[in-house]
Amino acid sequence: MKINLYRPIAVSLFAVVGTVSFAASDEDILQAFHKKYDNLSSMSCKFTSSGFQGTMYAVRGGKYRIELGERSIVSDGKAVYNIQYTTKTVVINKYDDKTDDISVEKILFTLLNVYRAEVIMNTSKLVLIRLLPPDKDATIAGVDKVELTCTRTLDLRLIDVYNNSMKTTWSVQNLKLNNKINTAQLTFSPPAGWQTVDLR
Repeated sequence: MKINLYRPIAVSLFAVVGTVSFAASDEDILQAFHKKYDNLSSMSCKFTSSGFQGTMYAVRGGKYRIELGERSIVSDGKAVYNIQYTTKTVVINKYDDKTDDISVEKILFTLLNVYRAEVIMNTSKLVLIRLLPPDKDATIAGVDKVELTCTRTLDLRLIDVYNNSMKTTWSVQNLKLNNKINTAQLTFSPPAGWQTVDLR
């Protein structure tokens, strides 16, 4: 069974905290945005999407852990473990970086480095940044566009992903970038007595 759960300013730019003033140009905002989010090595956050609430920890290279209460999804970059604690069951699939599944970490690690960013709203409270593929035939996982709602300090609050006629929204809280993540969280070994379904 495959779970398809997946389907970022006030003082000047030169301030130590890296914020962007309301009078800053769109180009200044984009420079600050790219400085903050390009080439991330790790991230963690709490999120809400489609009725799900969870916590995500991720390291570049396809390694992540998503906690959803009684269920967890763990990837070590080679295999994905869908863990159900109440039934003591784990379903294992091969990790596929070409999958059409979309997640917060895939947006931050992959789309941000490929898609073209533009500022489409710049107010005293919020900045809205749109990500578009560099070419209509160069979409990733079929994503036509992504809209990122950020605070003036470019802290990410909402992610809207548009895929054909579908829209998926993530509400993001407590996002941490390039933080140290315990690699033990990104692996899983089924305990003795658990039922294991290996689909690799």
